[in-house]
Amino acid sequence: MKRRYPFPDTPGLEPTLSELLNDPVMHTLLAYDGLTVADVRGVIAKWHQSYQSPRLNAVLTA
Repeated sequence: MKRRYPFPDTPGLEPTLSELLNDPVMHTLLAYDGLTVADVRGVIAKWHQSYQSPRLNAVLTA
C-alpha cells in the first residue's frame, strides 16, 4: 500500500479496494487460500451484477 501503516488515526479511514488488491501481503494471503486477485475481482463483479438486477432490487426495496 502506498500510504504508511498504521493509517492515519482518522475514524472510518480504510484502505481502498485498489490498495488492498495491489498489496503484496494480500497476494500472499490469497495464494495461501488458492485464490488470485482475478478471483476476488470476479466475485465482486458477480455481486455487483446481482445487486443491479431488477429482481434483487425488488427484494431489497420491498
